[in-house]
Amino acid sequence: MENKYKKVADFEFSEINIGLEETEFIKEYSKLIFNGFFFIKTIESNQEEFRNYLNSIHKPLEDFDINIPFQSATSDAKDFIYHLINNETLRRISLYFYEDSDFFTIATQYTSLENFRKLPIAEMNKLKLQRYLFEIAKEGSVYEEWKSSDRLTSKMINDFLVKLFQNDNYRIFNIGDWSGYDMGFYICFLLIDLDKAQITFFAKDDYD
Repeated sequence: MENKYKKVADFEFSEINIGLEETEFIKEYSKLIFNGFFFIKTIESNQEEFRNYLNSIHKPLEDFDINIPFQSATSDAKDFIYHLINNETLRRISLYFYEDSDFFTIATQYTSLENFRKLPIAEMNKLKLQRYLFEIAKEGSVYEEWKSSDRLTSKMINDFLVKLFQNDNYRIFNIGDWSGYDMGFYICFLLIDLDKAQITFFAKDDYD
């Protein structure tokens, strides 16, 4: 039977600016010296059918436990992400690991949907993302320390999340490295605003 998300690979997407790069958190974080890369990009599709797909993604059966940092994403969510990454129009949006490396290239071990489902993908709520971003910021990069105080860091992250999600209708995924370019401290989030049908990729890779 054909996978219900197969059509996602054919949707037309465009890059949009929702003001995230102007937030203090992203401006400060992007100043860190990365030996790999840092980027944040938001895409959207004007096709109403895409919004319907986003809102149909299955959620974990259990509620988010505040004591569990991550909960595995459903197979349904992994299927959606797989077909999204395989979308051809995204390759025109200039999302790169490095100058000559396409962000959406899938490593050989994950090219099949069956194997992609084995990739570590976790789902979290906004509170857990807020805590995780704080930890990530305080770690700085391999070559540079994070200089802002804890109080200012918390405020910057909160302002960033308010800018990103202006409602409680969202999905947040932390995705393992599907491309094989992971050189060290790789992190990738897929952040979905369900009401606006917008997806933000927030990723970085750092190594010594």
